[in-house]
Amino acid sequence: MRECEYRNDILEKWVNTSYVISMERIPNFNVVGKIEEKQKEFLLNGRKSLLYENHLANMEVDRKREIENNELPKTEEELQFINMSNEQTNELLRFSGVEPYDVPEGNFHKVKATIYKKYEPETTAGFFEAHYQMIMLNADFVPKNRLREALVIFHELLHMKSYLAYHVVAEDNGKGIMLHTSAYREGVDVKSSPKKALSGDDHDHFYGLNEAIVSHEEKRYLQKLLGASLFEKERQDLMSSETEPMKNILMKERRIPEDEFIAINLSEGYYLSIGYQAQRKVLNYICEQIAKDTNRSADDIHGEFLKSQITGKLVSLGKLVENSFGKGSFRRLGDMTEKGEDAMAVFDSLVKMREEKIGII
Repeated sequence: MRECEYRNDILEKWVNTSYVISMERIPNFNVVGKIEEKQKEFLLNGRKSLLYENHLANMEVDRKREIENNELPKTEEELQFINMSNEQTNELLRFSGVEPYDVPEGNFHKVKATIYKKYEPETTAGFFEAHYQMIMLNADFVPKNRLREALVIFHELLHMKSYLAYHVVAEDNGKGIMLHTSAYREGVDVKSSPKKALSGDDHDHFYGLNEAIVSHEEKRYLQKLLGASLFEKERQDLMSSETEPMKNILMKERRIPEDEFIAINLSEGYYLSIGYQAQRKVLNYICEQIAKDTNRSADDIHGEFLKSQITGKLVSLGKLVENSFGKGSFRRLGDMTEKGEDAMAVFDSLVKMREEKIGII
């Protein structure tokens, strides 16, 4: 929940009302709800500026100064990764019927872990913050790996280019009009209303599905990168006879598919693979079962989930799921969080609902 205070005649009519700012075709933003053109223009201009040089304009002064004073310059290779990710995500936008656009490199901020960990655990490599249209990268994330860096940028950028809607509530605090702004939708993820968020009753619905869809595309992008000359060394390392025994052990004990490994480093004792494995297991199962019922490929069904992630259209997706899994199955899918145990509980529920639907039990 973010708050910004304004003294503006345009905002006086907003007291005790709320609106949804919907970004259906980024960067051509839209405002959903009954709202005057002057109010709409006021909001749209503010949202559009977040994609360009003013994206930190409304940030808290101390935080903005801290980021600006501690930001590290991006390397030429990191800039290349940003350009590549813009190209790949634009392909996904076109596939979904949405106008492509590039996110400037200035919306990416690389900082040391001492700054990064104030906003996200330092054990993560990057995150997207919708309110400021900002992606923050952890410069000290270990292990260092070029392929992982390229995938983190892609992952967070796809989140950024997914459907985005803000909920805005205005109230007069006696000194001016206060706008309470919170993300309402991020991809398929549906968040609590500002009223609930302010009261502490805050939760996400479809958060796990949101990450599963993005990580599925990250996995596809991984294979594309491994086929590029830029990552020839990384590909050879993964295919080497030295790493084969460890790869086989990990595939058996951790149940990691061979095409999900990013790196296996024996000398430093680590491996990297695509995340949200449990959430993607749920998504893959759903797509496979729907494919059987519709005489389509599982890849086609994954495409339907991607379109919903980017366009925000959930109704048709919900019908697709419930036609194969029964009433209430889409809501149950929405219970999936980022936790692996939650994902597996949802998986078990959906298997049972599927069996009931097709008459096995």
